[in-house]
Amino acid sequence: MGSIPEIVHPDIIEGKGSIDIYKYADQKVKVEIEPFHYTTLTAQITSADPDANLHIAEIVLPDNATVGPFGRELTYELPRDGIYSLIIDENDRGGKPWSGYFTLDIELK
Repeated sequence: MGSIPEIVHPDIIEGKGSIDIYKYADQKVKVEIEPFHYTTLTAQITSADPDANLHIAEIVLPDNATVGPFGRELTYELPRDGIYSLIIDENDRGGKPWSGYFTLDIELK
């Protein structure tokens, strides 16, 4: 799949959401959320594979500025309403390319 990002829109109900995602080796996953009226984003990646080479590489803010990199979890203060994107991919320093299922849990406060 190379650098073609998969774009995912998780269901967020009452500030919480969880989604299972399949990622191909060397693929970036883009998770888009619109946290209107929330000020804090918490996200965590988990996988049944203990060797999964995954991390939240960056957050793309509504103005297209980026922050990151992060690890498998983050807490981030949201500066404004709009669409935020979490970019999930492999950590270049974390080992070989990885493919498989992972779960992304999101909480907005």
